[in-house]
Amino acid sequence: MEQKVENFTDKELSVNISLIFYYLKVKLVIELESSQHYEKETVKYDTFRTEYLNRLGLYVLRFSNRDIDDYFESVCQNIE
Repeated sequence: MEQKVENFTDKELSVNISLIFYYLKVKLVIELESSQHYEKETVKYDTFRTEYLNRLGLYVLRFSNRDIDDYFESVCQNIE
């Protein structure tokens, strides 16, 4: 898979989103999340990010760091 870092800015919403894993060819964003992503404010922000990226025509997959550590092969199958 090709790894590419992209930045999206929406001036109307004043949103600047940096994506670490963005696969342009299939419009796929992969988010890796640490434990802080389960805090109330972060969940709210992540939901906003996902909705925003979906409106841009991108599909978002989210995996916890624990998923990566414990179930790497399964995560790879989900991505494929």
